[in-house]
Amino acid sequence: MKFTHIIILSLLLLAVFTVAKRIPSHEVLPTPVLVHAVKNNPNKYIVENIWYGNGYEDDDKVTAILKCESPVVVNATSQPTVFGTRRVFFELTVPDGVGTVVCRRGIFDIDSFRFWVISFEPTK
Repeated sequence: MKFTHIIILSLLLLAVFTVAKRIPSHEVLPTPVLVHAVKNNPNKYIVENIWYGNGYEDDDKVTAILKCESPVVVNATSQPTVFGTRRVFFELTVPDGVGTVVCRRGIFDIDSFRFWVISFEPTK
């Protein structure tokens, strides 16, 4: 009787593992942001958000988000795009007297949202 159970269980497990398809993994990974000061305007900065990853087609939708602590203002805090662009640009307005700019950058993809904290010292 035990031998029959073992055979049936073995065949059932074999059928499950051969029929089941692998779940594809998607992963968006950030690279360090690039911060560019805008010429002729000491209070404006351009933040370049760049990513790479695997398991995506170039036309899969992702949304890049950048939110900064007050009083820094981010123009267009959310930018929908496709994975294949691999970068978006955000414009920051940093008032005079701000010591360190602290922001959260995130990427919302097919199945998850990930965010990272970035900071930089504005140059005057």
